Amino acid sequence: MRYFLTCSCIIFASLVCQAQSRERIDSLKNIISHGIDSSVIQAYVMWGEEVYLQHADSALSLFEDAVTLARLMLEENDESNQYRISLTKSLSMAINNIGYMHRIRGNIIEALEYYQESLRLDREIGNKSGEGTSLNNLAIIHRMQGDYDKALEYFLASLELSKESDRATTLNNIGLVYFYKKQYDESLNYFEPSYKLRLASKNKQALGVLLVNMALAYERRANEEGMVNGPLIDTCMVYLNRSLAIREELNDRNGISHSLTNIARMMILQGKINEALPIALASMKIAEEIGYPRTISAAADKLVMIYRRQKKWKETLEMKELYVSMNDSVKNTSTQKAAIRQQTQHEFEKEQMIRDQEAKDQQRHEREKMARRDNLQFSVIFIAILILFGGVMSLGFINVNERMAEGLIFFSFLILFEFFLVLADPYIDTWSGGAPGVKLLFNAGIAALIFPLHSFFEIWLKRRIS
Repeated sequence: MRYFLTCSCIIFASLVCQAQSRERIDSLKNIISHGIDSSVIQAYVMWGEEVYLQHADSALSLFEDAVTLARLMLEENDESNQYRISLTKSLSMAINNIGYMHRIRGNIIEALEYYQESLRLDREIGNKSGEGTSLNNLAIIHRMQGDYDKALEYFLASLELSKESDRATTLNNIGLVYFYKKQYDESLNYFEPSYKLRLASKNKQALGVLLVNMALAYERRANEEGMVNGPLIDTCMVYLNRSLAIREELNDRNGISHSLTNIARMMILQGKINEALPIALASMKIAEEIGYPRTISAAADKLVMIYRRQKKWKETLEMKELYVSMNDSVKNTSTQKAAIRQQTQHEFEKEQMIRDQEAKDQQRHEREKMARRDNLQFSVIFIAILILFGGVMSLGFINVNERMAEGLIFFSFLILFEFFLVLADPYIDTWSGGAPGVKLLFNAGIAALIFPLHSFFEIWLKRRIS
């Protein structure tokens, strides 16, 4: 009975500790309301990054507020160098985000100015990570403008500074520049290491995009060699089908349509017109459902090729008119920015999926690491308990008094009880929903199951040593 009461006290004490909830961190709004240092600026930036997908204008205002506040603090504060570095880093991040917002809205000149300012600040304080991001963003702008040599210069500089988690993206970007420069072998020299990194990270969204890039590089090489059939085209089709499978798994409808369009195009080049038709029609169906003019235009272009070869002139004319209409819609000055916003909304969603996938991969790696650690520790504890009980059972061969034997038995069963508590805690927490009263009942149940075993051992050992 004395043992049972002691264990009950231990259970109660452990539950009191578990019942104390962790202190919650202040919300971003609370930081902004009460903060007095660079954390306020960081809160503005983080808040903007949280809402930019749904509320782009609000996010831009938050980033601009962060810039205004950071510059004011830098002017008014004459504190330690480390504090100014922290402020400048937050300022650079906010300016970089403003540049990004302008870029996705099609305001390229403004985006370029903000990215250059962000790069200047990062270099000023020696922020290598931020410098790499700014270089990468500047390279993207120059690539969009067709200045491939300048883009390549920035991308290569960014690669030297990039973290391991960012190398796959930078390598892919460099490969794209060489692709646009029509240096397809060189582009594959960067796509292939990017592919290995993407496979290791299991980032399926980014992997699907990269597979298309690799497929197109192999296609261009085949075209240069004048081989519409052969190993290069076979490799191209393998990568396109892998990309399609990934995009179907992710339900990336715009990506699915583009993959189908590319597969249909390859079949047309190979003369497989009848096989290409259902694939092109499937691409068109998805494109019309999502309503992206560029995607519809690409699918219509392939259907024009197919119907023309099948001498279906009515269908050819219909698809040609649709192609011209969608193409004009994309090129029309009055609708160009709207088209950019529509397309970049898809890019937003795609980037969000990439970030979510990376976060899930990181969480999975952490869970696996913790599981290995826990299994190892459980094994060591279990072996230690076996050794401890082996020692208790050998007490009959050693001359000890009755009180010492009782103490050793009590200590052994106390360790066993705690081991069972630790082992069962995740399951008890799930079943009880974290309710202290319910957890107390579960723990008391474990104690009740151990108590008879303790009594049996105590009686058996007393007989043995008496």
